[in-house]
Order: sequence, then C-alpha cells, then structure tokens
Amino acid sequence: MRLGRIEINRQRTVLAGIAFLGIFSAVAALATNFQIYEISAGNYADSMWPGTGPTITWDENFTSTPTNVVVKNSVTPSTVLSDAFNTWSSATAPGTSTLATNVQFSFGSANASLPKSPTLDCKNVVGFSDPNSGDFPTGVVAFAVITTSPGGFVPGSNCPTYTTPCPIANCIVDVDIMFNPSQTFATAAAGSNQFDLQSVATHEIGHLLGLDHSNIGHAVMYPYGDTSQIGVHQTLWTDDIVGVGHLYPGPGSADSNGIEGTVTLTQAGTANVAPLYAADVEAIDTTTGDVVTETLTDPSGNYHLRVYDGTYYVYVQSLAPNVNSGPTTILNFSGQAGYGDNNVANIPANPTNYTGKFY
Repeated sequence: MRLGRIEINRQRTVLAGIAFLGIFSAVAALATNFQIYEISAGNYADSMWPGTGPTITWDENFTSTPTNVVVKNSVTPSTVLSDAFNTWSSATAPGTSTLATNVQFSFGSANASLPKSPTLDCKNVVGFSDPNSGDFPTGVVAFAVITTSPGGFVPGSNCPTYTTPCPIANCIVDVDIMFNPSQTFATAAAGSNQFDLQSVATHEIGHLLGLDHSNIGHAVMYPYGDTSQIGVHQTLWTDDIVGVGHLYPGPGSADSNGIEGTVTLTQAGTANVAPLYAADVEAIDTTTGDVVTETLTDPSGNYHLRVYDGTYYVYVQSLAPNVNSGPTTILNFSGQAGYGDNNVANIPANPTNYTGKFY
C-alpha cells in the first residue's frame, strides 16, 4: 500500500459494460467513500453510443403501474424513470452549474415490447417483466442487456443511421433494462423490503450509457443496493460525473490531465520487483477525506486517475480475492476491457491476491 499527496489541475474517468445490481445487506461500514475506476491512461470504455453528444430514445413496456411497484406520494413510475434519466443528462461539474456531459434522452412510447435477449430491435426498453422466464440470478435486483455493433451501424427499420462514426471498436446500439419482477420497488419513501426505484434505475441507466461498476460506496455505479436508506443513491457522485463526462464530454467535463503512475510489488526478502495488475488506485480529496475517483492498474501496473482541480492523496489496495472476503472483486469489473468479458465467462483470478486476505 502507498499513500502520497499530489496536487493536480483536472481529470475525468471511464467505466463500461453490462452488469448486475445485486443485493447486499446493510452494513454501516459500506457507507465509506470508495469510487470509480478506469482501465489505463487514455483508454476508452468497452462501449459507448456513437457521437460525442447523442440523443438516446427510451421506451416503457407498461401503461399502468406494474404489480411489483408501490406508488408513494402520488409519484408514478414513469416520473421516476424520467427523473433518473435526467439525473445523468443534467450532471454538472462538482460545485458548479456547468454541464459535465452533453448526452440527452428522449422518451419514445409506452407499452413497448420487452424482447427476449439477444433480440436486436434498436429500441431501448425499460420494463418490469422477465421475458426470459427466470433468468434473474439469485440476489439480482435489475440488469441491463447491452448490444453493441462494430462501428455502431446495424440494419433494421428501427435502427438509426448514425452521422458520427463510432470512435471505438464497438458502439452501443440497443439496451434493455429489466427490473426483477420478484422484487418490490417504491417510487418514493421506500419501506421495509422495498427498493428505491429511482436509485436502481439511475444505476442501470449508467450501464445503458456505457459505464461499468464503481468501487466507491457513495457512487451510483456501486454494484450493490439495499432496501434501507444506506442503499439509496439518487445523486451522482464525483466518480459518476467524471465517467459520463469522459464518454460524452460537456463544457464542465474534466479534461485528460490527471494523476499517473505505476504500482509495483517487491517480494519480501528478495530484490524482485513486479508490476501489479488490477490493483485498485484511489484519489482521496485531502480537504474532505472523500475518495472521489479510482482506477485499476493495467497489466504493466500503470494507472491514470482523472480528477477535477484539487489536492489528493493516492491510495493503493487490492480487490477482494472472492465474494466471501469483501464487497468488490475482479468480477465486478468484468465489462471493462482487459478484466473479463461481458458474458462474465473469462474472469481472471484476482491478480493482486497474494495473501488470500482482504485488507
């Protein structure tokens, strides 16, 4: 572990992929300030929408309140979903009113069909049913099914013609968000055994945009939710803002400057020095003590933390070796290039697990 003080002017961050929002028991210690990651200096996420300022249309697959949604304070589920989308498009640079992103959303229609994956219809449908008959793994509250295409161009009457080429190998062309019909969601003031709908929706919309999970408990993209207030995250954390601003930069997005370095391990009793792959590197604001952003080191041990103006400590730690040892493992970042694939089929063993213990 290393802790160093660095003063820097600016940064931003990236995430990407398809992932699940799972259940994790409320523990006060999980309310600590941990945050986002990015693969390595200058790398894009695995997937994003074509264009630097896209307008993404979304549809609902219901016309009346779904049976597993409890309406509170006369707030409809449609209103909650709209607010969740707006949370991302209205993201501003911390402490300012300047938009960090120029991504926009447009509502399409209600009662749209929620297709069985991997059906591609270029319609981004949000729904509360399970068209695949029980494919929700145990503990999963919701998930986003993301379809990408080389260059971002696909055939079909519902598929848009992009005027801006895809800037990476694969661009997003279709995302469907599904809420577990076996779980109960509340539109406001969630009670016992009820998930806050806006929190879960905001998390899944982050995946729709191309963001992967964050290791910071305060971040919307933290991979676990809860039915208590500790699991309510309706407001974007700095890490979330840096991520969406990097993919779809607005006038208030952090620029590419930041903190760079290399993490190595010296084996005890020897002179052998080896780079650490997938070490978790965090930027801690020296004024507030908050972890504002994070990244994982690449195979050469290199990292790039993009931050807004400020003074930061840099802290390095390993991920948990398995799900029984800590809240986040390499599995949570499987959507990111180099750390696994979107089907969660090729997850490498935790490269920084040298002791078998989580510190």
